[in-house]
Amino acid sequence: MLATNIRPINIQTDLEQIADLLYTCFRDSMDMDGERYIQYLKRFSRAKIFSRAALNHPERYALPGEGFVCECDGRIVGNITLSTIPFDNKFVYQISNVAVEQDLRGEGIAKRLTEVALRYVESREIHQVWLQAKHDNKAAIHLYESYGFSTFAKRTTWRNQPGSLFLASEAPKTIQKRKSMDWEFQRRMLQELHPAEVLAAYGIHIDEFRPGFPNHLRDVLQNRVKVHWRTSEGPQSAFITYDLIPYKAYTNLWFAFEKERSVNSIGSLAIFAHRRIGGDIRINLPQGIGIQQMEMSGLVPLNTLFWMKRSLV
Repeated sequence: MLATNIRPINIQTDLEQIADLLYTCFRDSMDMDGERYIQYLKRFSRAKIFSRAALNHPERYALPGEGFVCECDGRIVGNITLSTIPFDNKFVYQISNVAVEQDLRGEGIAKRLTEVALRYVESREIHQVWLQAKHDNKAAIHLYESYGFSTFAKRTTWRNQPGSLFLASEAPKTIQKRKSMDWEFQRRMLQELHPAEVLAAYGIHIDEFRPGFPNHLRDVLQNRVKVHWRTSEGPQSAFITYDLIPYKAYTNLWFAFEKERSVNSIGSLAIFAHRRIGGDIRINLPQGIGIQQMEMSGLVPLNTLFWMKRSLV
């Protein structure tokens, strides 16, 4: 049997090896933000004074402070990261960055890391744990199902292709700024299209989309601008919202529309928003929804993930 040791992450000593492992395992699907995060971990690991300061509050520095690594012959060959997410007036844990060195896959390392992580979460009296698995990673999905996880959403993230002729085309003139009177309809469509768990994982609450001075003031204090647009093409209506954040490598676009009636409007909204924003965009939608409209707008799928959760109480 392979001689391995599983222990908690130590951010003073492990960050560089974790960064190398994550890059090796995920580089084929890693976007620009992912590559920047890898470089950030490496730089942080070499600044010992900062890593000591981050010991008590690693979340302030976006570091993997909670989680576990698997060691073999003194090197890190496996990793699992845990992070807390506020949800429903409580906290849940999210499992992420489950990575195992390619040559050692099939040795049960991911299974052992998952078991240790779940025992840790249960000891913290957290009521739920979430994770995401790629739709084509059948082995991982089967493993998580064996530990009581169930799929609650299947989501595809779309991204733009640089130089797309479709995204450079003109958007229709029917697009206007959202009005306050539109809010209740927009809210209902947001709730139907985006599960509360998905929004929480992105650090979003639907009430943040509500028009009014309190939300505007919060955005100003956070150095961000939230923009809402609406299109009406005959009986079809759809909304798009995005945050303009100076330091983000890409912009997330959030749609609200009736799946059966308004899906044809989202392509023109995507083109319109991209023309105004420029740069890279991401759109997260239920799997199978809006495929034709996204492709005709010059967007391509980045990934499709199964969102899974397990209740612990």
